[in-house]
Amino acid sequence: MLAHTAYTTQELRRPKLARKEFKELQRLPIRVVLDGVRQHYNIGAIFRLCDGFLIEHVYICNTEFREKSRKFVQASRGTHRWVPWSVSSNTLETVQKIKNEGFSIAALEQARDSITPEAYQSESPICLVVGSENDGVCQEVLDISDIVFELPILGMTNSYNVSTAAAITLYGLFKQKTSTHSL
Repeated sequence: MLAHTAYTTQELRRPKLARKEFKELQRLPIRVVLDGVRQHYNIGAIFRLCDGFLIEHVYICNTEFREKSRKFVQASRGTHRWVPWSVSSNTLETVQKIKNEGFSIAALEQARDSITPEAYQSESPICLVVGSENDGVCQEVLDISDIVFELPILGMTNSYNVSTAAAITLYGLFKQKTSTHSL
């Protein structure tokens, strides 16, 4: 049997790029739109996820966002300083603008015509839209989406936490995009 050894704290805190160099890194052609996600902890967790995958941009839409919220600050761990982001009051306008820039729009929602993220194959840039846990992605955005992703749910619950669902989906997109784009 192989012996597995976890990284030490010192190894995990290895020197990072200088801030200027980091800001110039090529990011994956993936954007994320949060449609009405209200829980600041979930928003922060998604920021941390997007930092880890070098996501191009995060759009916080249709919610009252407070950058200094204690839960956001705790969950994001400062990643909002590194991930490009913006706030918009209108999700549909934001998504339509991104679509006009040549991005495929993928909503993460439970729908009759959905596919799993693994079934999606495309080299085009993609924008993942995730909705609030109560309301999901708004119908107007679903109407202009090119794809609807759905994650299998085999247990008793009807949905995953929004940051968990985003993590699963973005990991699949990350694997696909890193096989076709060099970082």
